[in-house]
Amino acid sequence: MKRTLLPLSLLLALLAASASAQDSPSKEIDPAEWVPADTLLYLGITDVERVWEDFKKTASYAMLNDKSLTEKAPEMGLFASAQEKLQERLAKALDVSKEQLRNPFRGPLALYALGDPAKPGELEPGLIATVGDAATMRKYYDAAVRKLKDVGKYETVNFGGDTIDVFTSRSEGDGAKKEDDQDPDFDAGESPLELLASGPDKAIERALDELFSAETMPPTLALCLTQDRLIVAGSIDQVKAALKRDKPGKSLAEADDYKALLRHLKPVGPVRLVCNVPRVIEMGKAAAKDDDEDLAKMLQVIGVDSLRSLVGHMRFGAAAYDSKFELLLLMKSERSGLAKILSMENRPTAPPASISADTVVFFGVNLQPMKLYEDIERMVRQTGAEAADQMRQALEAVPLPSGQPVNILKDFMDHLRGPLTMSLAFARPLNADAVRFVLSLGHKDQPAMTKFFSGFAGLLQPRDLRGTQVFDMPMFQMTLAATSDRLVLGNTAAVENALEAKSGDPLAESDAWKKLARLVPEQSWLTVYADSRKMMEAAIELAKTDVPMDASGLLSGLMSGLTGGTGDKDPEVMRKMLPYSAAGVMTITTTPEGVQFTSVTLKPEK
Repeated sequence: MKRTLLPLSLLLALLAASASAQDSPSKEIDPAEWVPADTLLYLGITDVERVWEDFKKTASYAMLNDKSLTEKAPEMGLFASAQEKLQERLAKALDVSKEQLRNPFRGPLALYALGDPAKPGELEPGLIATVGDAATMRKYYDAAVRKLKDVGKYETVNFGGDTIDVFTSRSEGDGAKKEDDQDPDFDAGESPLELLASGPDKAIERALDELFSAETMPPTLALCLTQDRLIVAGSIDQVKAALKRDKPGKSLAEADDYKALLRHLKPVGPVRLVCNVPRVIEMGKAAAKDDDEDLAKMLQVIGVDSLRSLVGHMRFGAAAYDSKFELLLLMKSERSGLAKILSMENRPTAPPASISADTVVFFGVNLQPMKLYEDIERMVRQTGAEAADQMRQALEAVPLPSGQPVNILKDFMDHLRGPLTMSLAFARPLNADAVRFVLSLGHKDQPAMTKFFSGFAGLLQPRDLRGTQVFDMPMFQMTLAATSDRLVLGNTAAVENALEAKSGDPLAESDAWKKLARLVPEQSWLTVYADSRKMMEAAIELAKTDVPMDASGLLSGLMSGLTGGTGDKDPEVMRKMLPYSAAGVMTITTTPEGVQFTSVTLKPEK
């Protein structure tokens, strides 16, 4: 699929150029009306100019373009660096100076890909964009055509008064650059991870080399510039279909799955996404061998027959939030395999009352351990009863340090119940014991839990804490407690504090949570909340006190992960990031239509 989407670079990359406002209003058109109903992949933007202007209002954009920050932390300037390098390459390709670059697009845009199972491994790209600045677009289009003439066979096709410019890749024996003659510094087969490993700046350069390389041109590329639209496709027929006013087939806008996006993810943002999962699977099966029974069995086990399309939308710079992103994996009513596992039972999205308002990170998942194990065993058993039996037998006779075997399923997992929660907070004043990291999982039999953990003598050191049996793990500076209804694991100070059950303001009643709660489902089976501003403030304060990191590495690891890798840097960097930091939440919810993912980040406080 490599020789499909990247060849559109000379035209698609125009979206990265600085926007130039247009005076005339854009039409209210859904670009999904322009593409076929069986589209494999789709990205639709209702108004290119509006989306770009909204993105420039976000804290992320401001932070990535803050020169005073990027001077202190060069890695933060990668976005601005990549944007500038892209504009330089684009200007050169279009025969203009970087300062002369303008965005000729406005209004709706559709970027899509079609797939034919008869041609596995190949995608047919498509782009339909509304032209806002006709003179600039004509200048850029003519320059692109001149460049493309040098890398492929060229012909024109007239259709209904419009001209279609068609480019066909030269065959190896017809002047194409052979593999041995290619630039030794260009490797079209490098993965994104390999590119990143070569260093950020070099990765950007190599990615742009590939983006602008003739080697990635598809077999056919057809372009047409009309008075108000730019059309790019992988075949002449697709351009003709886009030019037709009376289309014979259904459009994506008329497809049931796209209608589900508009119906269930309200209000829908200006950027819409669709992935036709059944057709992607069909393409994958066609690419595999006809007699690949293992693949067919695996697909059956994971329950692909339960899946429909993956649809979603996003919005930036709204009045109530900085960004919002939602995905809905549509499913049939009867779900099996992975689809069934992902359809966990919902519970209130809000954190429980025991989670205090000073919490900077909260994670909650309605995990039912025994049910999850049984679902997994059922999937394994479908591929082989012997493997499933071996898995169960291994868990039914696990040797303890004492030498006595224990049945993990019966003596431990069968007593557990959800939800599983994790919280992170910092006590004041901040010191070496300030971190409050706690994992909690419900259970229904305290004596059974105490008996189970007592079998790990040597690893767990038992002691009584105000009538509750706790087990210390000195090597990790952690403590485990089995209360009447839950298991609590965390650093010792945090567990002891949790067992005191001191009342305080709950996170669910905080202003930040109330703002987020209005933007996510009330019920979900997974909730992840993080307040990066509070985390940054704690990191700055800890840096002032020269607090030594805990021996387990817990505090240092959390700091690095939750402050964007800046937890061990100059506090000045973190202070500069503080104005761009805010609270956010992610949820996953089981719905009658499928499984819905929602992510929202608030605007930073001023």
